[in-house]
Amino acid sequence: MENRLQQTKMDYKQQPVLHFSSREKQKVLRKIEYNDTSVRKKHLLPRVMTVSLMFVITIIGFTYLNENYWHMAIFNQGNNGTLPHVIDKKTEKENYFTVIQESEGEFVTFDHANVKFGDKIGDFTVTNTQKVGQQTVIQLEGFASIRGDLFTDYQKVWYKPASIGTLPIAEADFGRPIFFQFDERSVKSLANSLHFQLLDMNNERSDGNVNTESFKDYSIRINKIQYKISEKGSEIQFSILDKLVINDTIELSGRLQSVYKEYANTLDETLLAGLQPFEVFQLYMHNISIGDLETEYGLLYKEHYPDKETYFSDPQWKPTETMIENGRQLYLEMKELDHFVIQQLDDDEVVIYFTMNGEERHFRLLKDQTTGVWKIPLVPMQ
Repeated sequence: MENRLQQTKMDYKQQPVLHFSSREKQKVLRKIEYNDTSVRKKHLLPRVMTVSLMFVITIIGFTYLNENYWHMAIFNQGNNGTLPHVIDKKTEKENYFTVIQESEGEFVTFDHANVKFGDKIGDFTVTNTQKVGQQTVIQLEGFASIRGDLFTDYQKVWYKPASIGTLPIAEADFGRPIFFQFDERSVKSLANSLHFQLLDMNNERSDGNVNTESFKDYSIRINKIQYKISEKGSEIQFSILDKLVINDTIELSGRLQSVYKEYANTLDETLLAGLQPFEVFQLYMHNISIGDLETEYGLLYKEHYPDKETYFSDPQWKPTETMIENGRQLYLEMKELDHFVIQQLDDDEVVIYFTMNGEERHFRLLKDQTTGVWKIPLVPMQ
C-alpha cells in the first residue's frame, strides 16, 4: 500500500495538470503524504435537527435534577440541622430541620420497631401503630410543653425546638433529621393567635417567592403526636392545646365563696386542690379587695417568699397600707372586665391575659410542686 502511494505521488509530480492551481496541487499532495484515506460518514439527521435534539435532552435532564434536589437535600444537610435555600419548582423556600444528638442530654426514648398499643412513653400513651408504605406511623396522646422557634411561609407552619423536654423520641432518630410540624387544626389556631394570614395552597404567589416569618422562643403545649418514621428520617406532627377563653368576671361564684370562707378560716391546702388557675386567680383578687393578709400569704407561691414570721415582721416584705389600698382599687377596676385568655405555658406555669385601660396585661400563676395547687408568684401581674 505504501509503495502504491509513493508511486502515485511521483506520477502526479511528473504529469502537469493544467486545470489545477498551485495551491490546489499542494493541497492534494499533503493529503496523499499523510495517508488521509478516511471516508466521510453520512449523517442520519441534518445538523440542525441534531443540535435541537441535544438541547431538548439537556432541558429534560436539568428539570429532573431540579425536581429531585429537594429529596436529596433533606437528608444531606450539615450538623446544625439547617438546610440552605432550596429551589422548588415555583418558589424559593427555607426549610428547617432538627438533628438531635444523644450526647446532648437525657431524653424520653422508645424503640419504634417494638412499640405497641397502650405502651406508656414518659407522659404519653401509644394509641395506635401502623405500617404505611415504608413508614411506621405511631399515634401518642399525653402532655408536653416545649419552647423553640416557629416558622411559617403562610401556607405551612413548622417548628424547630430549642429543647425536647419530655417529648418522646425514637432511638433511631438520634443524629438524623427530624421535621416538626402541626396538624391542620393547630395551624389554624396558631394563625389566629399569632395574627398571620394563611394562603390557599392552590394559589401561586404573583412574585413567585416565599417569605418566611419566624416567631422566636415560642412555647407550645402538645397533647397529641403523630410520629412518622422512615429509613431516611422522621416527621413529627403536633396537635397543640388552644388558649382558653373565659368570658366571665373575677367575682366569686357561690361555690368559690364557700371555698374562700373555709380556706380563710383553716388555711387547709386540700380545699384548693383541683381548682383551675382562673379560680385561684379569682380567690386572690377577692382577697386583696378585703385586705386579708393572712389568707393572702396562704395563696402565695412560697418558693418566692420568706417564712410567715419574716413576711409579717420584715418591713421589706410586709404589705403597707398603701399597698393594701392599691389592691382594693385594682380589684374595682378589674371587676369591670369580662374577657380573659388563659395560656398554660407548661405543666407548672399559666398566664392569664386581659386588657385594662386600653393596655394588654397579664397575670402569672405557678403550681406548687408539693401540693399541686396553683399559687401566686412574686410580682404576678405585668
